[in-house]
Amino acid sequence: MDSVARHDRFDVFQDLTINGVERADCEVTARVLDRELADHWIRFRFDEAGAADAHEATLLSWQVAGTRLTYVRAGSRGLLVDDEELFRRAYGDEPSNW
Repeated sequence: MDSVARHDRFDVFQDLTINGVERADCEVTARVLDRELADHWIRFRFDEAGAADAHEATLLSWQVAGTRLTYVRAGSRGLLVDDEELFRRAYGDEPSNW
């Protein structure tokens, strides 16, 4: 994945889309495509099945919607987010408000 930003503690990857979601017990794996349409896999592990269920549902909704995502990784921990949605929540629904 092309890293948009590298820092001593974390890496940021932007413009990712989900191209598949797999589930095994409390583990959810997202297949993502970067800007160059190269495949990458991001694995999420949960302690409880309910949390895995919720995350799987979110990933599948992002896949269906074609949502552009940002992945922030720090060591073995990572976070995949819809940063446009975060901006909408913080600043209002219209991009002109941003």
